[in-house]
Amino acid sequence: MEFSSSPELLRGFKRETFDLITLDWQVAGISGLQMPLWIKEYLNPVPPVIMLTSRKDQHDVVKALWTV
Repeated sequence: MEFSSSPELLRGFKRETFDLITLDWQVAGISGLQMPLWIKEYLNPVPPVIMLTSRKDQHDVVKALWTV
């Protein structure tokens, strides 16, 4: 399944279960870094998350790894 915005994705989480989630950092509606936190809090079981980004700054990469 593919979702173009975070509200669509959140609705999808309520309807379906997922084996793997691939997120773009620049998701519309919610920060790409907030979405993994939501996933950890509300989904059970928590599926693995792969975060995609074009950011190269070391601080950004560490922040994303800490979140996911």
